[in-house]
Amino acid sequence: MLAEALTLAVLHLINEGMVSHEIRRLGSRHKSYGVVDAHYATFGAALVAVLEERLGTAFTPQIRAAWIEAWTELSAAMQAAEPQEE
Repeated sequence: MLAEALTLAVLHLINEGMVSHEIRRLGSRHKSYGVVDAHYATFGAALVAVLEERLGTAFTPQIRAAWIEAWTELSAAMQAAEPQEE
């Protein structure tokens, strides 16, 4: 599921309209799980730290910036979603 969400983030940067509905649905589901805005920042920092650790020297400043941009865009869209109806 995480890989799917990250794929959506990359696709969102390429073609925002193509995946915006899916990102909103993902954000709605996360709100129904109890995810709050602060969790997105924590997860984003952890994601970047793990990528840096696993990729080593391949994790260049440009790649870091691209992942931060992708996560920022994805998390902002998810946070803007309305909670899922129960």
